[in-house]
Amino acid sequence: MIHNERTADLAPTGRQQDIELGYRFRSSRHGLLQLNLSHTLEPEHDRSARSDTAVVVNYQVAF
Repeated sequence: MIHNERTADLAPTGRQQDIELGYRFRSSRHGLLQLNLSHTLEPEHDRSARSDTAVVVNYQVAF
């Protein structure tokens, strides 16, 4: 039997904050366009992590 003792710090070094802005509108009689912008500060609760930004474009057609 092998026994190893390990310790881990469970306290995060940072505080993740997510900011999102979205807009949806009808682009035609059957089309719907949605735009989203998302920005994350201190991703994964890591104070030294670089901020992350994402842009999402979604087009939906009903027929």
